[in-house]
Amino acid sequence: MLIVGERINTSRKVKGESLIEAAVIGRDAGFIRDMAVKQFEAGATYIDANCGTLTSGEPEAMEWITKVVMEAVDAPISFDTPNPTALEAGLTAYDLTKVSL
Repeated sequence: MLIVGERINTSRKVKGESLIEAAVIGRDAGFIRDMAVKQFEAGATYIDANCGTLTSGEPEAMEWITKVVMEAVDAPISFDTPNPTALEAGLTAYDLTKVSL
């Protein structure tokens, strides 16, 4: 069974607040890293990356999230975006040599 950790999603609210979106906009690597680690330690096989609420800057945010998650955990990333430019940015930043599939 594959488990996808879906918590790194800018549309998700934490206690009614847009904490994930704020962390991505503010490039709070510690916050995103902590979310990735907690999901991985809880058994997530993949870590989802979604910054789709960012109407401008989504490609840059996806590249940044990809790098932060890859530094934090040894799990593949599930790129969750309908934006082809953001997807390309994430895939370009993705380093297959650092992930064991």
